[in-house]
Amino acid sequence: MPKPVPFSRKLLARLERIDPAVLKGHLEDILREQELSGHIFDHLSEGVLVLGPAGRIEFSNQQARDYLGLETAALNFSSARPDAEIGRFLGEHLERGNTAPATADFRIMTPRESWIRISLVRLESSHQNLILIMPLRESSRAETAEGRMTALSNLAAGIAHEIGNPLNAISIHLQLLKKELAGMDSRKKEKFEKTLEIISSETARLDRIVKNFLKATRLPALRFRSENLNLALENALAFMRPELEENRIRVHFSPSGSLPAFLVDRERLHQVFINLIKNAMTAMPQGGNLWIETSHRGKIALLRFRDQGVGIQEKDLPHIFEPYYTTRSEGSGLGLLIVYQSIREHGGRIEVESKPGQGTTFTLLLPVRKPKLQIPHLRAKI
Repeated sequence: MPKPVPFSRKLLARLERIDPAVLKGHLEDILREQELSGHIFDHLSEGVLVLGPAGRIEFSNQQARDYLGLETAALNFSSARPDAEIGRFLGEHLERGNTAPATADFRIMTPRESWIRISLVRLESSHQNLILIMPLRESSRAETAEGRMTALSNLAAGIAHEIGNPLNAISIHLQLLKKELAGMDSRKKEKFEKTLEIISSETARLDRIVKNFLKATRLPALRFRSENLNLALENALAFMRPELEENRIRVHFSPSGSLPAFLVDRERLHQVFINLIKNAMTAMPQGGNLWIETSHRGKIALLRFRDQGVGIQEKDLPHIFEPYYTTRSEGSGLGLLIVYQSIREHGGRIEVESKPGQGTTFTLLLPVRKPKLQIPHLRAKI
C-alpha cells in the first residue's frame, strides 16, 4: 500500500492555483507546527541530531547540542569539534556507508558528568542519518571502572595487613642477626653479612612495593580550590627542570591566555603532571622534545603532553592504566594508574594517541567548574 502524500507536498503541486491569502494561512500553520515541534524536541531528555550528506547538520535539539558540545550556529558536524571519542565513533560509521544501526556508550563531562548511549540510524529515503542520544542512569562500563578501583583499594588494605606485619618481624630479626655477627669469626662473618645484605635489600624493596601500592590506591580526598592551571604546570616544570636538562629533554610549553582559573586539587594535579613528564622522559632515553599546551573548548579544559619517544605498542595501549602493567623492567606500573584515578576523580577523562617510533600524546580533559557565588548577608536596619 503506497504511503499517503503529505499535505505540504500536495500544496506545493498546486501552488500556482492557490489564492495568496489561503497560501499565507497554510504557511502560518506550517510555521506554527515547526515551532511547536522544535519546542517539544528541546524539552526532551534525549538528544536528537539529523545529519545530511557530508556531515551537514540538518536538525539538532538542545540536548544533542549540550551532549556533543555543539554550537547553536554549527552547520557541519565534522568542523564543530564534538567530543573526540563520539566524533570518532560517528565518523567511522558514517564513512562506511552501511545502513546497519550502530550503538555505543560514552562518558561525557558536560552539561554534567554522566554516561550517554548514542544510536545511529541511516534514513534511506532521505539519505540522512538520525542520531539518538539517551542519558543512562547506570552503565556497566562505569560500574566496572568504579568496582575495579574499590576492589583494588580493598586489596591494598589486605596487603598492608597481611604483608606489613611479617615485614616488620623480618626487619627486627635481621637487626638481631647483625648484632650476633659482630662476635663471629671474620671469615664466617663476611659470608653471612653478604647473605644478610641481600635479604635486607629484598625486604626493603618489598616494603617499597607495598607502600607504593597503598599510595596509588588510597589517595587522599580531593580539596578543590580555584587554581590557574598554567601556573600549576609552570611549577611542575620548574620542579622537573634539573632532571629534564640532565636527560636532554627540551620542553615547549604553550599556555592558553584565555584559560580561566577553575576548581581543581592543585596538589593532586601536580602529581599527575610530574608522572606524565617522567613518562615522556622515560620514552625518550636519548633525549628529545616534549610539547605541553593548554586550551579550552567551552566548559572543557584541555591539557596535551606530546613526546617524540618510542611510542606504545597497539597491544599495550588498552592496558596502560592498569595497576602493575608496565613494559619497562624498572617501572612500577603505578604512575599512570595514579594519573587515571586523579583525573577520573576530577570528573575528567584521558585520551591517548600513540604510534610506535613516532611518540605519544596524552590529552587530559577537565570540566571547568567555578565556585558558587554566595549571596551576601544583609544587615538589618536598627
